[in-house]
Amino acid sequence: MIRYGLVAVLGHLILFTGVFLLVEIFNLPESLSYFIIITFDYAIVYVLNLKFVFKSNFSAGNAVKYLVYLFSSWLVNNLFFILMTDILNIYYIISLVINVLLFSLIKYFIQKEIIFKEQ
Repeated sequence: MIRYGLVAVLGHLILFTGVFLLVEIFNLPESLSYFIIITFDYAIVYVLNLKFVFKSNFSAGNAVKYLVYLFSSWLVNNLFFILMTDILNIYYIISLVINVLLFSLIKYFIQKEIIFKEQ
C-alpha cells in the first residue's frame, strides 16, 4: 500500500502540475487540459504499478484488463470533471481535488484485486 501511495502521489503531482500548466500558461480549456494530462498520467502509472507496486509481469491478459479499466476510469474521471467544471462551475483545481479523493481508493482496489492479482 505504501508503494501504491508513492505512485499515486507522483501521479497526482503530474495531474495537478500538468493541468495547471496547460490552463494557466498555455491557456487551454480546463476540460481539454484534464483530458490530455489524465491520458498521459494513466500510461505512466500503469508501468509503475506493474513493475514497482504490484511487481507483476506483463501479460496480455493484464494488459487487456488494464485497458478496459483505463478506458472506463478515464471516461468516468473526464465526465465527472466536465460535470464539475463546465456544468456546476466549480473551480478546476477544486474539481481535481474532488476527483482524486473520490476515485483514488476505488482505483487501488480495482488494480489490486482484478488487474494485477496473481492467478
